[in-house]
Amino acid sequence: MSTALLDLVRERVGARIEEARNSPMLSHLGMWLGVFDDCQPWKAPDGLRQYSGVAEAAIVCAARDDNDAKRYFEQGVEWLQRRRFFVPGQSKSLEADPLACVALAAGIRAHGSASAQQWLVNIVQQAIAGEQDRRRIELFGLARAVAACDDTSWSELSPILVVACAHKLRRSASPEQLRGALAVVMSPDGPDAEWAIFYDSALRAIFAVEAAIDLAQPTVAQVVELLKGIPAALKRWPWEDKPKTQHKDVTAQRWDIQHEYHVQSLAWAVLRPVFPGLEDEENLPSLGHKHPRADLLVPALRLVVEVKYLREAAQAARAKVIEEVAADTAIYRTADSGYDTIIALLWDATGSTHHHAEVEAGIRKLQGIADVVIISRPGEWVVKAQ
Repeated sequence: MSTALLDLVRERVGARIEEARNSPMLSHLGMWLGVFDDCQPWKAPDGLRQYSGVAEAAIVCAARDDNDAKRYFEQGVEWLQRRRFFVPGQSKSLEADPLACVALAAGIRAHGSASAQQWLVNIVQQAIAGEQDRRRIELFGLARAVAACDDTSWSELSPILVVACAHKLRRSASPEQLRGALAVVMSPDGPDAEWAIFYDSALRAIFAVEAAIDLAQPTVAQVVELLKGIPAALKRWPWEDKPKTQHKDVTAQRWDIQHEYHVQSLAWAVLRPVFPGLEDEENLPSLGHKHPRADLLVPALRLVVEVKYLREAAQAARAKVIEEVAADTAIYRTADSGYDTIIALLWDATGSTHHHAEVEAGIRKLQGIADVVIISRPGEWVVKAQ
């Protein structure tokens, strides 16, 4: 499966992921699974102790170091173990909340006792026996697998949960389970915010095993896949309002992409580990009085990566970029140049995505163009006035 298709699926899941950020429970579940990098600070619930507050503290202290959450969780688990569940005529609480059980299981796995582990396993097993809803059964099963840490509980999980949690639980997913998880993620029925966390975590695992390029026999199409992956890679690109650490020599960084040479450096960083023979700013054979200098060259593939920087959104600017690529194509693809294929890599500093199809269509008409990759400047890269 192509990275581009997986990106489309992730975009669909991402819309629900943002809803999960607003929930302390879901946001810390996402942090525990590696979906989110950080979460808002946790605050102990006011008023009488409730199972939901204990579950929230459990996933917080499982996801990150938080002494207050850990203390609240440990006291809360002792309190919960003294309570009775599945009592006829009594309103259900923890025994009817599979996500809270998952959160408690994560906390118990990180900081709990063997007795707490067995207590929770007993609760979820009784809950599963009386449950009819498939999705709820799956989540109760996950709580059991997280708490019990045994092969039987793990083997009974659905593929989507196996793939989503394999890394966190130090387990492995089989090719069949990976395919099963992908089929679930790609199904027409989109997830709610709760399940979007697991969908996103599963997608990350699938991305990890879906290599973008065959290192033994790379192709031009796979180079395109690498370049199209740059927007996703920019998620960790430094663009900071404040330093990430408190060291005295550390300052906030914003690695802005301001011109064509910056884009070349970015593409070099992506391609050079894969192509040791990559060349940059290399002179090609002269053509009359012209002395062509290509941006990036992949000799093994007879490939030129030509970089352009779109600074304005006006039609004239877009037309000029197409004309520049056309001129470069003509002088690069000569009989003695050694290169016959070109990828056009454009950085759109204007973020005018609604014009990309028009620009791509114009460039694709040129002979020798294998593909066009347009990268928009991330919307959050806003330079504040001084």
